[in-house]
Amino acid sequence: MLITRHNIRIANRQAWQLDELTRTGWLIAEDRPISGMTGGQVYRPARVTQRALDDNQLLIGEVSLQTELHRLPQAEYWALVCGSPGYTIYPGTEERTDALLSPLTPREQQAWLGDLVESVRAGRVPAAGRTVTVVWQPEGTRLVRLGTLWFASLQFAAPQPRKPARINRVHLGIDIGLRPLAVAVSARDTFCPGYVQRLDDLDKDLADLPLPLLEDVRAELGRVQYAVARQSLHGFTGQIMEFACSVTVERLNLTTFESDFVAQGRREAIIDWHQSWLPQALRVAGLAPLLRVEPYGTSQYCSLCRRKGQRDRHRFACPRCGVLDAHVNAGRNILNRGWAVRRSKARN
Repeated sequence: MLITRHNIRIANRQAWQLDELTRTGWLIAEDRPISGMTGGQVYRPARVTQRALDDNQLLIGEVSLQTELHRLPQAEYWALVCGSPGYTIYPGTEERTDALLSPLTPREQQAWLGDLVESVRAGRVPAAGRTVTVVWQPEGTRLVRLGTLWFASLQFAAPQPRKPARINRVHLGIDIGLRPLAVAVSARDTFCPGYVQRLDDLDKDLADLPLPLLEDVRAELGRVQYAVARQSLHGFTGQIMEFACSVTVERLNLTTFESDFVAQGRREAIIDWHQSWLPQALRVAGLAPLLRVEPYGTSQYCSLCRRKGQRDRHRFACPRCGVLDAHVNAGRNILNRGWAVRRSKARN
């Protein structure tokens, strides 16, 4: 079995409670680093008995941690659900998520929203089981204090894959965004995640709901928007594992963005996918480690002739080559930069 690990924020309001548990011995300090938590202090819960109650609550012993458990990759999420008897979701959640993988007309979206509101009003029900190959390992759960923030680090075990055949596999460069979430480019082909319906401008349709219900509906809308993107990215990841021999992406500093890309990207799972899910999926599949290259100029220069051009949303205008798809152009630049890094490493 191969181990994956995913770190999820715990609500800030519980920091004082967790700080107190470190003093009582309920949390035992470990001198063990957790990937993605550089500089954090790691703690092992003294009590192993654990289960997730719903998308918001992880119960360890008698302590309920407020988390966002839906922020797991598709396979790991369902491993957690199946490993937590009694896990509850709103009725019809899976069907509503699937519906957003295809375009909805305005009338269909109104009906979809009405169904969600009634589902939230009715309350949560136990989630149906499903067959899973990934297993949640509660004994591997760790809590991490990073500055003033706390995280739950959950451990999963995936089956050892068959060694992937190398015949006809390709090098990929991947440009991430929001519309589309990502574009993968090889020397001869491109592909991207499936369609994701966005749930924008719904406030006017929810204006008449009483406040407690309104808050619950908005929270569920956020979870469903994340879930549909997660499901789309799950299929995209499967394509990558099938066709790639290596993958290159940009090295992103999430603190430098002036736009709302990071906030929106977190809402639609692409940041989690880029930072954590993809590199772990490549490792589990037995493929080359993810290569991250510097992002400078990947959207500003033509990938065919290297001349500087002008990007306008989905279009890239090159003075020599004409108009190109901006996402494909950026993906090809990332691919080329990855090739250059690998050639340099091979020479050295």
